Amino acid sequence: MAQSYKLLQRQLRRLPLPKGIIIDGSKVLKQSYQLGKSKRFESLFHQILEQENYKMVHELLDAIYKVNKPQWYNEFINIPYMKVKGHWPTVHLIDTLTNNKNTLSTYYNKMAKPFSVTQSLNLSNDSQHQIPLLKNYSDQVNPVRNVVKEVQKAYSFTMSQRVFEITKHPFEVFYYPSKLGTPEHPVGIDSLLRKKVSHVKHILETFQPISKSQLEKLMRSRDKINPCFFRHLQRKRSQKSTSYQVKKLIIKEKLLSEEQLQEILQSYLRQQYYLENESYKINQV
Repeated sequence: MAQSYKLLQRQLRRLPLPKGIIIDGSKVLKQSYQLGKSKRFESLFHQILEQENYKMVHELLDAIYKVNKPQWYNEFINIPYMKVKGHWPTVHLIDTLTNNKNTLSTYYNKMAKPFSVTQSLNLSNDSQHQIPLLKNYSDQVNPVRNVVKEVQKAYSFTMSQRVFEITKHPFEVFYYPSKLGTPEHPVGIDSLLRKKVSHVKHILETFQPISKSQLEKLMRSRDKINPCFFRHLQRKRSQKSTSYQVKKLIIKEKLLSEEQLQEILQSYLRQQYYLENESYKINQV
């Protein structure tokens, strides 16, 4: 059951954030609640306030300051991987393994040959007209070249920045030839594309670009951490229903400090990047 608006606003005012960010968050929360899209905030508030999972502060800041995402971003996150087939950059490793013209000709002739679903499933000729060829399916979609171009630009930028601390993977899909010098089965080719698109989506969902205006707004909202959070924390840890793990923290007097919370905010700010003059720039804190 959805929580009431007043309860959500009360939880927001207890968060370990500067008051300026809480004010910005209150406006976004109101809009989300009116649209019936407050579940994300409910989950984040619970994880931060009840489970004390402060890593989720980064995702909460995304929810506040990255509401209006670029059109290409929304289109890519929701696009089926088959729609980028034919537009996504690919590398056929046979080109680096041999210069033999006959071998290369055989490889690419087989690549160009359409894959027949009916032949693969041993269906009769009478049913062939009812099932479209896999290659024809990819030809029927609208062009997505510009979307892929924007995705590659953002992905390549994140891969080039050490601050994101992620393993570098190429944007292109790499196809390996078989021992006989023939291309992979079409199902295998599509599987490699699907995995690559899923990986890129995960990276860009984790490290979303931010608009310069929203980043400037966030930077202006920095201040001391909301004192209501510390009162909430002390009150929570004094309750009899407090879990054993939290009681251990009380005994060891491990209370979260202002400095620790400010570092969580700083680490978020260091990972923000925005588009300016057709190029991405990392935030300088």
